[in-house]
Amino acid sequence: MPEIYQQFGGMDMSSQALRGISTDRTMMAEDELRAAQNLASSEWMDSASDQHFSVTHQEVNGTLEAADHSQRQSTAWSQCSADGASTLATCRGIAASL
Repeated sequence: MPEIYQQFGGMDMSSQALRGISTDRTMMAEDELRAAQNLASSEWMDSASDQHFSVTHQEVNGTLEAADHSQRQSTAWSQCSADGASTLATCRGIAASL
């Protein structure tokens, strides 16, 4: 039984780690977007800046998609852990009543 509980603890730790990764990626994307906006508000506007902003937009979108994916994985790991713990508790209750 202890091994099973350890597995659920590992799932919870993985979920927390993925949530942290998601938050970090979101913050990086926001920082990159803020930096691009600061450049756009200055006088530095030419064809190179247009290309820079296009690439930045693609990078920000990709980073936000990766953050969303990590968040969905985190939710799935949490749900799996909760379902497993619930099933184990039910099984223990049934075994105790026998």
